[in-house]
Amino acid sequence: MPKIAIVGAGSFVFARRLVTDILTWPSLQDSTIALMDIDETKLETMAALTQRMVGQTQTGATVEATTDLRAALDGADYVTVSIRVGQGREHIEIPQKYGIDQAIGDTTGPGGVFYFIRNAPAMINIARTMEEVCPGAWMLNYTNPMVMLCWAIEQMSSIRYVGLCHSVQGTAMALADYIGAPFNEVSYWVAGINHMAWFLKFLWNGQDAYPLLWEAMKAPEIYERDIVKWEIMKHFGMLPGRYVIGLGILEEILEEEKFAQENRITLQKFEEQAKELEKTSMDYISIKEAIEKLEDEGIEKKYLEIKSLTDRKPELEKEQKKANLEKENLIKALGDVEKELIRLNTELNKFVNPEKEL
Repeated sequence: MPKIAIVGAGSFVFARRLVTDILTWPSLQDSTIALMDIDETKLETMAALTQRMVGQTQTGATVEATTDLRAALDGADYVTVSIRVGQGREHIEIPQKYGIDQAIGDTTGPGGVFYFIRNAPAMINIARTMEEVCPGAWMLNYTNPMVMLCWAIEQMSSIRYVGLCHSVQGTAMALADYIGAPFNEVSYWVAGINHMAWFLKFLWNGQDAYPLLWEAMKAPEIYERDIVKWEIMKHFGMLPGRYVIGLGILEEILEEEKFAQENRITLQKFEEQAKELEKTSMDYISIKEAIEKLEDEGIEKKYLEIKSLTDRKPELEKEQKKANLEKENLIKALGDVEKELIRLNTELNKFVNPEKEL
């Protein structure tokens, strides 16, 4: 069975969806899923969730979790990468100081370049580690900026890789929803590069659906769901992919933050329960130690008493001999006294009854 390494498993949205896809695909259900992240707390949460998903789907997948990149990649057949180096927003805040306001800044403009500079060294390290421990594996990259990173990997590594993103199909699903079309009945032709794509054609059952999109835009509830996208369509006559405007990703960020918050709350409850158990355990240990101490003190007291008697044995034996000698002398003295009493009694009888003497 294949081994699938998920690097950046702490990215709950991506990792959770990837695991779901793996466990629902028959040929992958017995895979080894190696979760890797440098954040141990998020990694533990995702590992527990994955184990639960494996149990619920009753598949034969094996779950591994590690903070060691080399161990996760060793022998892998596929490596998915969804990472974000650092948690700062400098790639957005620095350009903003100079009048360039980017909502996300992970693909284009100065923010995209800064984001590339931050993520590229980590991505190259992953690729070169793959060359050593799983040279035949495919890298499936979800990390941004996709185009620049794929370009860097192609220039600096020999691994097989592909950059993946759901921005196009995500947009297509939204557009189908706007015109009330079942998604399996729409088709589209999109041109551009990742996060910078345009819907040149959007068809419903083979018919141009752009007139329906222009009509749908007039509905306030639909217009307000994608204001910037609709305004771009007014100016350019066609719709961009979600990330051209940098707003579509907000849904996923909010979803990830919500998921992370829910798991943080769950983890906090586990930690509180663990503390209670630890406190109970410590109370038990304290009581046990107190009992053992008392037992030890009691045993020690008895030992000291016995030792004291043992140490005094020669002295006590000497005193016993002395007492025995004094007893013998006393008995002898009593015998002498008794003899003297008999003699005195005899003398007294002679004095009282002199006739008996005659």
